[in-house]
Amino acid sequence: MRPLPLAIAVSTVVHTVALAWVHTRPEPKREQPRHVTVQAIQIVPAPAEPMVVALLDDNTVASHGSGPAAATGRAGRVTTGTHVGGGGETTAPTHKQSPLMTMRHPTIKTTGLSGEFWKKFDARSPPILDQSAVGIASRLGDPRWIANASPDEVRVEREKLVAARDSAAHAELQPDGAGTKSDHDRFHMRFNPDGTVASIKDKPNWQQKSPFYAEFDVSEMMMRTQGMDPYSSYKLKVLDETREQRYEIGKRYRTQQLARSRELMQKNIERAVSITRDPAALREALFELWDDCAETGTEELVTGGRSAREQVLGYVRSRLSKDSANAYTADELARLNKQRKSKAIFAPYE
Repeated sequence: MRPLPLAIAVSTVVHTVALAWVHTRPEPKREQPRHVTVQAIQIVPAPAEPMVVALLDDNTVASHGSGPAAATGRAGRVTTGTHVGGGGETTAPTHKQSPLMTMRHPTIKTTGLSGEFWKKFDARSPPILDQSAVGIASRLGDPRWIANASPDEVRVEREKLVAARDSAAHAELQPDGAGTKSDHDRFHMRFNPDGTVASIKDKPNWQQKSPFYAEFDVSEMMMRTQGMDPYSSYKLKVLDETREQRYEIGKRYRTQQLARSRELMQKNIERAVSITRDPAALREALFELWDDCAETGTEELVTGGRSAREQVLGYVRSRLSKDSANAYTADELARLNKQRKSKAIFAPYE
């Protein structure tokens, strides 16, 4: 058997001795765990240094502190006041303080913004520009506006004008005399100036488009023979889509008419005079015109009714005066007032 090399033999002996020492050495003593006692530490904030505040607007407010008053800044002037305490009368300082630093001070009054402020505000505020086609065209036709506007502003306004005119040209409701209209291939709608429906008429089924071309719908003819309207749903759709627009048209129209209450009443009076030859019948017609005027409703409606009544009373007092032969008699006024619908009493001579 070949002997082991010397290095291997020495390594074997060293490792054997090391393993024997590890297994035979005594275990080290374990240290007992330490108990730490936590003590509460109270943090006392350092006294804050007095802060001096300089106020622009001051007001005398009594200080009720018992100690001496601290010196104020350049806007705080120390004065003396009287403080009555439990131990007798002592003197305590007072100081000047801004009313803004006193919450709910009974003498502070809020008056709002002054008229001078609003004048300056209006002078510096830009005007509200009319964005309708008429307003845009007016600006583009004004040499002063063109001179003060930049090239980009002019270009934007021109684009707005083209868009506004295109929208007006393709709108559902188009101007038609005093009212509006809605024209379609198979029917035609007309609306009164107040937005209500004036007429809805169907166009002929046979439509000659050119000398060599015409249109005729057989199903439309058959539906009409059965008493059916082939375009009823389309008509309702047009009426529904234009309802809000016609409502606004009606509001504007009524406002314009109420502003002309006197003028319109005068026309009614002239019509009644022209067709009535009997003085008694004319007096009754004038009473009915007066009785038909509105007494309740919106403010503009009541105002218009009041103006119209004043026009009637003015005509009666000037043309049918109390001393004239065609004046209202007392019995006649009593009879007319018994049949009136109005709350007010018809008394033209009072």
